Amino acid sequence: GYSAIKELLSPKTFANMKASCVPNQCDMVKDSKGEVIEIKTRNKMKIGRQLPDYIVRYIFHEYMWKELPENIIRLGCVLKSFSVNDATGLVKVRVTKRDGSGTEEKTCRVLIGADGIRSEVRKQLFGNRLFVYHGCMAFRAVVDMSALDGVECPPAGVSTTYLGKEKGKTFTFRETAKDVITIIGTNAMDMPTFSSTDKEKKKKLQNTFKKFPTEVRRLCANVLSSMIHEDGIYSINPEERWSKGPVVIVGDAAHAMPPALEQGANTGLEDACELVHALVPLLSQKGTEDGSANSFIASQIQIFETLEQFWKKRIDRVKEIYDRSDTTNRQKNKISAKEKIGDVYAFCDLDQDFLKRLYDWKPSYLATNVGIRQQILGLFHGRFLDQFRLSHERPPRKNKNPFGLAA
Repeated sequence: GYSAIKELLSPKTFANMKASCVPNQCDMVKDSKGEVIEIKTRNKMKIGRQLPDYIVRYIFHEYMWKELPENIIRLGCVLKSFSVNDATGLVKVRVTKRDGSGTEEKTCRVLIGADGIRSEVRKQLFGNRLFVYHGCMAFRAVVDMSALDGVECPPAGVSTTYLGKEKGKTFTFRETAKDVITIIGTNAMDMPTFSSTDKEKKKKLQNTFKKFPTEVRRLCANVLSSMIHEDGIYSINPEERWSKGPVVIVGDAAHAMPPALEQGANTGLEDACELVHALVPLLSQKGTEDGSANSFIASQIQIFETLEQFWKKRIDRVKEIYDRSDTTNRQKNKISAKEKIGDVYAFCDLDQDFLKRLYDWKPSYLATNVGIRQQILGLFHGRFLDQFRLSHERPPRKNKNPFGLAA
């Protein structure tokens, strides 16, 4: 994750973002009564095995947005449909605004579906896909430490996990960024059930962990209902192809990972690095020097080929990570909660070579002289200004997006 983020941000912004995170130095595991079962520290982890660092998603987004010129990001839009002009290779995109203020059409040379596991771009491109449900519901939330009343938070750098008596019931919290607590609660369920209102979500969260120690119950009581995200844990097998003409899918839209190795966001960031680096040289020009229609169409064909080359380079790594994560997930689900305590890799077939490939990833283009960020800024400030970036993020609001990402 860090290798990808480092390429997407300027050195100063990357340093500021990394400094905003609280490094995870220790994982403390307790039972449902609050008794310590195990403590894992960063300096005692085996070679090739490591405690992850975490990033609060809305903070990460803010640092990313700071790197772009104004009016590049368009929030609050939902994709309704798209079509490709066979003669020109251009994409016409139709979106509606979340606030109900109307619809809008844009024409672009490339449509990138980075719209998550429920990708509308993927659906329209390749049809419906089967979701693999992993028998677990998850609650995620962000809490400002100043809003906590009578809750004893773990020291900075310590992640605390409580294991419930019931299979699959866990509650984890940590100071992920300065004065920001992130919460992740899981509960095994044969079939997922969803709350219809924020108030119902909070009530469900409190009921799920009502038999946990006092500090857990107080955390659940203090979190704002609007800050709670509830979802089933799903994955989707990696697509066999990720592009068709000028349309491509990336991240969870192309390969939503099983949860065991926490590699969903990381592989999505890797996709972003490789794809943007491949596209920027092509999108910076509108064809050959004669500027004819034929030269423009030729450049569009280059884009189609580039998109295909991009995912063909990525697919073997993504499939390997997916398969290893799926195997790990299945093995974890077969054993009891107490047996899961300890190094997550100890009971899984994760060899040192795989772990080295997983954690030592570097962008394939690092051998070039021009970094990805310089190319991106050159694109936005150069001649090519007719691109449209479709975002499926909600508009900024007072209550931030309640996600923490493993990086």
